[in-house]
Amino acid sequence: MTKLRIFPVFVALCLYWALPVHAAVVEGLYSARIAIEDQSQRSQQRAQKAAMREVLIKVSGQQETVRIDAIRDAIQLANDYLFAYQYELDNGRRYYVAEFDQQRINGLLRANNVSIWDSRRPDIIVWLAIQQQPGSVNRQRIDQEDFPVIVERAKNVARQRGLPLTLPVWDLTDHQALTLYDIWGGFSQQIWTASQRYGVEYGLSARIYPTPTAPQSDSESPLFNGASEDTDIDSKADPVVPQTPASDAPWQLDWQLLRDGIVGRGRENAQSPEQLIDIVINRLADRLGETYAIRTSEQGAGQSTEVVINNVGDLAMYWQVYEFLDSLSVVTRVSLSHQQGKTATFKVNLLGSRDNLLDALRLTERLTPVRDQFGQVVEPIVYSWQG
Repeated sequence: MTKLRIFPVFVALCLYWALPVHAAVVEGLYSARIAIEDQSQRSQQRAQKAAMREVLIKVSGQQETVRIDAIRDAIQLANDYLFAYQYELDNGRRYYVAEFDQQRINGLLRANNVSIWDSRRPDIIVWLAIQQQPGSVNRQRIDQEDFPVIVERAKNVARQRGLPLTLPVWDLTDHQALTLYDIWGGFSQQIWTASQRYGVEYGLSARIYPTPTAPQSDSESPLFNGASEDTDIDSKADPVVPQTPASDAPWQLDWQLLRDGIVGRGRENAQSPEQLIDIVINRLADRLGETYAIRTSEQGAGQSTEVVINNVGDLAMYWQVYEFLDSLSVVTRVSLSHQQGKTATFKVNLLGSRDNLLDALRLTERLTPVRDQFGQVVEPIVYSWQG
């Protein structure tokens, strides 16, 4: 969709500093790298379809996307959506690397009422622990040195889903801030506090262990003994999940997701710790995609709204603000509505809903909401430009 560009006069405002929220701009959303045995036409066609499936899931933020009949049919014609491809050799292994046409992929998703997830995505840090023997008290942090296979698996799945994943460095600062017991017990306050060092939007903690032969109680683990989702992080009691009957799968993982006081949690079963990593990161990606991706059919989609911004001191800063707003995938048009003193109001037309816009603005360090003397965001929301 072509954006209409309006060029009004500049506005001037004053500085206001607030704590930033971190997000990453993810590169390569429309490309995929698929391992192949040879460069035969059959292998190329198979890899081409696999690459398109990966791109569609990555851009939409949902695994279910590739199960839609019309999209499954389009995947069979993957070559029609291809922009370029090449072969690569890496450590003796051959890969097919495909880049797809962004406009055609987006058009396919919109035609089938599927959301599109912007390249600005929230940073996530993952804290992992494992118990390798049933009933053992010997538990370990999962890090690059001791568990390289699991760590690389996490990185690869996150890359395939377009998630900006961070793993702790486990230096002295991390060891002082968070113990193995904290991760295993799911103590959300400690985990969230330790996560803040990395400037992330989300923290995910998980413990992996052999599946019990029967439901068990773990008195040392308040997180994993029973409670509802979305418990506030500041509540006095740590959140917990109910025990579930043992699965036929030999491995089990309990996880919790932290973000600004909101906690989500779940339990997964699989045949190996590596498969559990696949499941939990895909689960996380689906959840975040549902939150941040833009669906044009949502209530309020296509509406316009106003964004009030402070701290644009000259014409150059004005153009920075304008170009930033215009770059958001949820925005189709930007214009200056009015200004009063040091406050400017921009009118923005939206492809999605106002909530989509607020989510996008939350993920940038360049705009921060102005807060009152008690640290609360003022209403209606006024932003300060940080440049």
